[in-house]
Amino acid sequence: DTDRRELPLDAVLAASRHVLDHVAVDSTNERNFAERLESAEEVVVYAKLPKGFSIPTPGGGYNPDWAIAVETAETRSLYFVAETKGSTMKEALRGDEKQRIDSAAAYFRDVADRVTFSQVSDYDQLMQLISA
Repeated sequence: DTDRRELPLDAVLAASRHVLDHVAVDSTNERNFAERLESAEEVVVYAKLPKGFSIPTPGGGYNPDWAIAVETAETRSLYFVAETKGSTMKEALRGDEKQRIDSAAAYFRDVADRVTFSQVSDYDQLMQLISA
């Protein structure tokens, strides 16, 4: 099967809240993020979105990293997290990447009022957005 690839052991995390029993991570920051999702009581379920999941943008398809369902005392919400890089500084992104993220944010504002789309650097920043 050409779609299967061998991953280093540190690139795969055993998971209980993920839609699958393991999640592949691309970086240390993604691994840390997934570990926090696993241990967070408010996370109902999450998915590392497959490469084939794409949001249409003028600059081409954009593939967000995560879909996360979170339940707090007030509400249950679905959050798409664009990137889980160490920084949320727009200047740190390549031009085409910034354009796609901005376009995806506009897409969700316009067509999906129950989905929040954002770029976060870590789990704590995600929770700040949720509680805002």
